[in-house]
Amino acid sequence: MPRPQRLFTVTRRADSKTFQFTLNPASGLPDKVCRDWQRASFQKFPASLAMHRLPKSKAEAEAGIYALIQHLKEELAAGATRRIPTEDITAGAWLEKLTSLERNPRSALVAAKATTGGV
Repeated sequence: MPRPQRLFTVTRRADSKTFQFTLNPASGLPDKVCRDWQRASFQKFPASLAMHRLPKSKAEAEAGIYALIQHLKEELAAGATRRIPTEDITAGAWLEKLTSLERNPRSALVAAKATTGGV
């Protein structure tokens, strides 16, 4: 019978007295998120978890990782509810939006170069 996978692994760096960690998919986070947090430093924590950035012991490091997992799960849950608002727009309105000098910075740049002689 295989051993159940841990939520994360914590190792102490040999060159310094700092820790690094790796999140595992057993934590309930997607694989992509776990790959982003592979062999990561505690300095990479978001600003809301700044109090966990300098753990002095392995127990403090584990507490910080549990807080990070909870934070990432909350972010993913909030991101799932965020949607980009769609706008019903016709093809003519798109053409007007893309070709008008007031709204399109590229056409304004080309017009400015044409009036100044390409300088």
